[in-house]
Amino acid sequence: MFNGQELVEHNPPSQPMLQDVWLGHLNIQMMAARDQKGRSEGLFLAAWGGHNAQSHNHNDVGSFVIFEDGKPIVIDIGRPTYRRQTFSNRRYEIWAFQSGFHNLPTINGVDQKAGRQFSAKNVSYHKSDSGAYIEMDITEAYPKAAGTESWNRIVRFNRGKTIVVVDSYTLTEPSKDIIENFVVAGKVTNTRPGKLVLNDREQEVKMLLEYNSAKLSVEIEPIQLKDSKLRQIWGDYLYRIRLKTKNETKKDQLEFRFSKMK
Repeated sequence: MFNGQELVEHNPPSQPMLQDVWLGHLNIQMMAARDQKGRSEGLFLAAWGGHNAQSHNHNDVGSFVIFEDGKPIVIDIGRPTYRRQTFSNRRYEIWAFQSGFHNLPTINGVDQKAGRQFSAKNVSYHKSDSGAYIEMDITEAYPKAAGTESWNRIVRFNRGKTIVVVDSYTLTEPSKDIIENFVVAGKVTNTRPGKLVLNDREQEVKMLLEYNSAKLSVEIEPIQLKDSKLRQIWGDYLYRIRLKTKNETKKDQLEFRFSKMK
């Protein structure tokens, strides 16, 4: 009972870096996957369902994060410095707790709302040697004002190759006011239609995001960070990609492909 230091010296602590993880409790419904067990090299994905009444909730049902070679690229911002508003009925006026600043759609100008009823439904997880994916219905994560009949999201990890996000939706009325948001740790370069180059904060690794430029226009929005805690983590700026539908549709499918740049 007194040999703790000796045990640490002979067995230095390390991260387990499991290849696949599934936490299926209704409060979480989170998957994680990486290219190789025990190694940070390559792609890493975490994606989740759950509901918007979790402790310290961020209104982020259906969101995800992507790392490349151990560096966060497509990110969850995290929490700013705690203050009185954080724990008040004005919590969701704080931008970092809004779904529009997560990797999620804004539908007809409407983001997700807080509460147990705003949740993912029909969540399923599957894995194999070649990869893993989570599928969920996030329709009810948004209030009725969003005008969705259905919104199904699949986040798929193709080991050693790509991460693919597919949103299939049907609206109550035709609209072209659909914006897919992605928050990135480093600078984003618009190289040519349908292709964006994403960087980590230190610009040590790059990732390619491919989308259908016939369906979507792109806006890259710098986010200047003023909160000291967020600046400590991310530096002076984050970047939000806003991919907006060009055409009025009632039913469509949008696909986004993330891959490591060679």
